[in-house]
Amino acid sequence: MISIIGLALSVLAIIVSGWAAFRQLAIARGTSNLQATSNVLIAQFGDRAFQDDQRYVFARLRDEHEPDLGIDGLPEPANVKAWNVGFLYENLGIMLAFGFVDRRIILSIGNYRIRQAWEVLAPYIEAERDIRGAPFLPFFENAYVLACETQPDDIHNKLRLRTATTMGMSGRS
Repeated sequence: MISIIGLALSVLAIIVSGWAAFRQLAIARGTSNLQATSNVLIAQFGDRAFQDDQRYVFARLRDEHEPDLGIDGLPEPANVKAWNVGFLYENLGIMLAFGFVDRRIILSIGNYRIRQAWEVLAPYIEAERDIRGAPFLPFFENAYVLACETQPDDIHNKLRLRTATTMGMSGRS
């Protein structure tokens, strides 16, 4: 009888230890994801040089350069700016695909920019793929598809974000 009680307590101790280890791992992973997400949002998107490059890509690239030579075939500084923007979104796509960042945060806050960047750069990326005969920026494209499939308002509603208009506040004094 005593050995049965001892065995039951041992099994219970193993179960509790396993659960505690699993919980600790989940907390560590969540902390790591939040740090990675913060780094992307603050350090990368907040970088002045990146913002300048992105502004150029969105506002001037299509007007100044045809896409048929791909990104690599663009003259400087256009190719450097397009590379910087394309690779940032490629890296973001990698982090999304492998779960290194919180998908809800990235796809609710960055949704518009991901879609806008892909739509501007897609012809250049497609040309680059044709020239190379190989995949080019596939994680960026995946991030674009995820952004198109995600409605930021759905995420905001699930989080129960409140708005000033629903509270009868206009923001004006």
